Amino acid sequence: MKESKESKKFNPQVEDYMIMDKDNCYACKKPIQGKWDSTIQLGIEMKELKGEGKSRFFFRDKCIRCSPSRSQHIVHPKFPPVKDDREQYNKEFWDKYERSKYQKLYTKAWVRLQEKHNPNWITEEQGEVVAKFNDIR
Repeated sequence: MKESKESKKFNPQVEDYMIMDKDNCYACKKPIQGKWDSTIQLGIEMKELKGEGKSRFFFRDKCIRCSPSRSQHIVHPKFPPVKDDREQYNKEFWDKYERSKYQKLYTKAWVRLQEKHNPNWITEEQGEVVAKFNDIR
């Protein structure tokens, strides 16, 4: 039995599922670099989510930058600024106290993720040790 053209129509749910890989970002479809780049891991670090297993079962993971409602709060020299253009989430519309509170919480959680899981992350203390070691000749 031959398939007709009608049966080969694009089905976004099936196509999206076929493209999705548990290691790819749901939004941009690019590979998530590791736990240090995962919104699920950031949510766990923030205590918004409990446990990786359940969270991965119920939520599709994204790279942190693809979640502007969260990533806009990360203020760190090693993290390029993100702006959420959606008015209801944009932190620029929040009062200073709330904005500051969430910037501190998300930035600290992001740094902890880097320290725990990013093999290329160098803390300031490690950088000083490496610099001093390199000065010895």
